[in-house]
Amino acid sequence: MVKRAKRILGAAIAIGAVVVGLGEHTANAGTAVSSFGVSATVIATCQISTVAFAFGSYDPLSGTATDGTANVTLTCSKNTACSLELDHGINAGAGSTLAVPIRRMQRGATAEYMDYGFFSDAARTLNWGTPTNRPSGSAANKNPFTVPIYGRVPAGQDLTVGAYNDTVQATVNF
Repeated sequence: MVKRAKRILGAAIAIGAVVVGLGEHTANAGTAVSSFGVSATVIATCQISTVAFAFGSYDPLSGTATDGTANVTLTCSKNTACSLELDHGINAGAGSTLAVPIRRMQRGATAEYMDYGFFSDAARTLNWGTPTNRPSGSAANKNPFTVPIYGRVPAGQDLTVGAYNDTVQATVNF
């Protein structure tokens, strides 16, 4: 038992010497310092989300225009300047341009159309089309914000009963 204790003690002393020896070999002779730069670039970017614009029921005999409102949701990186563009739709009338759109909804596959307009103001006086009438601004932060679209179907159109549709593309420019 004494022999065994001596062997254990001897092994412990040897291990201790190795550990102490390792400590001596890792000692620093000096220090050198260098700095390096770290960088990243935040890009200007935006995302767009749309919902269907539904005017609901239109009464051609009422003498009153049918108004509607829908929102486009934009999410842009902070301080990104952006503007929202709406094209003139797939059923645009003759002579329609992005600057002066002539928007129309079509009844099925017929040659019958319902006129309508989009506006950038609630009074529906600023036709959404010309660059000066497109909402624009700068995102205050990266949180989503909504841009309202005000629509109007003019009164007094002589239309056949049925569903009228159009497809409009919304684009956020940034």
